[in-house]
Formats: sequence, structure tokens, C-alpha cells
Amino acid sequence: NSRRKPGKEVMLNKLSECIFRGPELYQKGLKETTSNYYMLSQSAISSRNFGLNNMIPIEKALFEAHQSAALKPNDILLLSRSTTNNPAQVPQNIPNCIINLNIICIRPNHQLINPVYLYLLLKSQYGKSVIANIEKGTVLKSISIMQLKQLIINIDDRATQNTITAKYLDLHHDLQKARDNLQAFLNTIMVD
Repeated sequence: NSRRKPGKEVMLNKLSECIFRGPELYQKGLKETTSNYYMLSQSAISSRNFGLNNMIPIEKALFEAHQSAALKPNDILLLSRSTTNNPAQVPQNIPNCIINLNIICIRPNHQLINPVYLYLLLKSQYGKSVIANIEKGTVLKSISIMQLKQLIINIDDRATQNTITAKYLDLHHDLQKARDNLQAFLNTIMVD
């Protein structure tokens, strides 16, 4: 259901500094290198795991040539073609990393919207249904960047955005703490 309580309807492009795709680069066409410059793999978005195991090392010159596709903390990423499209948010500790043509980046305008709130909104059932309205295809669905820019979403006022974000961050912190406690407990179990 794409219905939400009344709020302010805004075009996604108006809430963003920019919405873009990366260059046409593919892993099999890259030279092997060990560097501190990377291209993000599509699996990082599906798994929401931005670890180095989901990044492909690239040469510094290639990174610099495609600097316009470099990621920043709080960017929101979608796959341009996917069976199920779940957004991922770029973490604060992202290294020098670019995206390729199959990834769409939404860079929220921090002056106009809380970036974590926008991520949560797009990840919510409401956001998924709104995005589904512009997807093409039945099994492998694709998103047009032009339609994404023109997507109308219903947003809350800034105070409500901040309240929702704070609640999410508290719950996320509690969840991570519970996972850490569970792992610590499992590490104490002795196997005979």
C-alpha cells in the first residue's frame, strides 16, 4: 500500500543534491591491483555490507577519472536492475569508493531532509510500494533514473524526521549490542 498519513508531497529530485549512476565499469575489465581505491560490488547493496570483501580494488587513476561517481556517507543506493530492490545507506567510514552503471546513488540534501529518515522512508513498506510503481519488468525489475528523480514521496516535517531517526538509531544500537552479547555468549561455550 503506497498510502501514508498526510504530509508534504515532494519530488525526490528536489530533496537530493544529485541522483546518478556510476560509469560503465565491470569487474572483469579491471586490472588486478592492491590499492585503497575501490568499486562497490552490487552484492554490498543486497546484503547492506560495505566491508572490503564487497569492494573491488581499482587503480587510483581510474578512481580519479570517475570522481563524480564517488560515494559519500549517507548516500542511498539502489540497484538499477534487481529481483527485490532494497535500498542501502553508505556508512560513515566508507573508503574511497565509486559505483558502476548498475547502481543508482541518491545523495540527500541535508538542508532539506534528514538523510537517515529518507533512507528509512525508502526502505519502509510505503517506500517500497512507491518505488515498485516505477519499476519495469516482472522478474528482473529495472528502475529508470529519470522516473526515480520525478518520484513523488510524502515526507514528515523535520522534527518528526529527527524523532523517527533517533528512535531508529536507538533500536539499531540495541540490536547491535544484543548481537555482540549473543556472539560473546556463543564464544564461551566449550565443545568437548
